[in-house]
Formats: sequence, structure tokens, C-alpha cells
Amino acid sequence: MTFCNTEESPAEKDVAGNKLISLSIRIVYSMNRTRSVLKVVFGINVFFLVMLAFSYPYLEPGTGSYVAATMTFVLCLLMLLLVVVLTYFELDLFDRI
Repeated sequence: MTFCNTEESPAEKDVAGNKLISLSIRIVYSMNRTRSVLKVVFGINVFFLVMLAFSYPYLEPGTGSYVAATMTFVLCLLMLLLVVVLTYFELDLFDRI
């Protein structure tokens, strides 16, 4: 005679399995959203870097436009580095939403 039933019923197993599947689908979906956003950010930064590459020969060192272009170049490189790090470590930016 048992007083404590330690086995899960088939219905309880199914509910636990569905919760796990739901959680894994939500994680994959949010990671896909993160990758989509990172692809857009990467594309925008590459576009800015290409535009800067075409404009650098026409800029004179020491002018305000040269300083602004250099600062934009550094910011674009930092953003590309951030995209690479987030992609490499598969960090999910939308897991709390």
C-alpha cells in the first residue's frame, strides 16, 4: 500500500513536455528576432562605412567634417564589434520581452 504516489500521470507528463516545447520555441523565436535585428544593424553600419570610404578622399584633415567623419567611423566600428560579440556568444536581447 502506497500513500505517496511519486509517479506522474500521463497528463502531467504531457503538460510538462508542452511547457518545455513552448519554452524552447519561445527561445528560438526570440533568438531569431535578435539575429534579424543584428543583421539590420550590421547592414546599416556597412552602408555607413562604404559611404565614409567614398568621402574620405575629399575631406581635409583638421576640418570639422573630417573630425565628424572620423568619429562616425569609430562608432561604426564599435557597433560592428558589438554585433560580432552578440552573434558569437548568441546573446538574446529579446528574452525578457
